[in-house]
Amino acid sequence: MIRPAVIARAFSGALVVAGALIISGAADSAGVIFAATKPPKTYRILAGPWSKQPIAAPFPPALSRSQLQGLNVAVEYLEPSARTAFVKAAAPDHGDLFTVGPGRPEAFHAFRVRIENGADEDLSLQPGNILLVIDGGEQQYPIDMTDLYRLALHAKAEDPDRIVHGVTRVMFDSSTQVRAHGAMERLIVFGTLPEKWKEIRVVFSFLQIGAETHSLSFLFHRRLVAG
Repeated sequence: MIRPAVIARAFSGALVVAGALIISGAADSAGVIFAATKPPKTYRILAGPWSKQPIAAPFPPALSRSQLQGLNVAVEYLEPSARTAFVKAAAPDHGDLFTVGPGRPEAFHAFRVRIENGADEDLSLQPGNILLVIDGGEQQYPIDMTDLYRLALHAKAEDPDRIVHGVTRVMFDSSTQVRAHGAMERLIVFGTLPEKWKEIRVVFSFLQIGAETHSLSFLFHRRLVAG
């Protein structure tokens, strides 16, 4: 399975300074002109197609839903604080491995997936058949258990095996079944997004209900926050 490269990108701002010396007659006077940088733009990930209209708080949930033959699937993008809260509620004895240090840009993007199987047969899905498709053509697969183990080692966890085992309460495992008339809620987590993009699509390319296979996709976009 191809896995996304999990790379945290560092961003920094620069202050551009230009100096100009102004001489008038016999009297010397000097002035320094500063070109101040603009504050960075702030964006919010929301459900649905892209819009150039800026949005202001309070922000709606970034939630997209779809129905298929008794199957109800809800996919919601979680801001970092909401992701951490989900992990804490699902696995109180484990920390959020996806947290980055203060002042660093987010390296991971998490979606909460709730599946309600109202069909009379079990649903089977493989996280390896889920894709994040970015409008520039790039594709990412979700972070898997091997990636999590590496993260645990990088974080110098005392017991990486225990942590990774506990994360199965938070993320979809390598193979997942949702029983008929049952429900399940887990995270899918992707790596760093490109610096510039407008729309992304979460694609479930292979959902099996009984002997039938289906696909579903969920559209999200990045919206400028009104200053």
